[in-house]
Amino acid sequence: MQVAPQGERVTRDYVVTVFVVQQGRVAMLIDELSGAAAPPSGHIRTEELPGQAAVRVVLAQTGMPVELIADPQPDWQPSLLPRPQGLMLEQVTSSHEHICLVYFARPAAGFRPRSSHEQPHLRWFDQPTLGKLSMSQQALGWALTAIAARSAEEQA
Repeated sequence: MQVAPQGERVTRDYVVTVFVVQQGRVAMLIDELSGAAAPPSGHIRTEELPGQAAVRVVLAQTGMPVELIADPQPDWQPSLLPRPQGLMLEQVTSSHEHICLVYFARPAAGFRPRSSHEQPHLRWFDQPTLGKLSMSQQALGWALTAIAARSAEEQA
């Protein structure tokens, strides 16, 4: 991690990144100009909780309602927030960082995928195809982990 020069204050924003998985495939957004693939992600607004932000970001960027995949909450603590699968610090610039909460999700019950012409930037990829995409190693690692976690959940 780089240290900001003296006198320059580091600013931080909280963001969410969501890996949506269904039937062994993960949803990725494809940038039309660069061809790069990335999961839905965005800033957490001050008035919302992280899990709410995750659901909002996916809906806004893909049109897909989702349910977060989270560990079951104990009966004695019903007000726990959905726990993210990961927490990362991302260096955006030399003086700005993102604290990123990584969530796994599945399409909401009853969701029917839209056709490609309705969401041309949204594509679903299976494990073998992910490695062929232009994406960061970090995003690839999370995507593969999300597929494995969801596959285990679907088999249970």
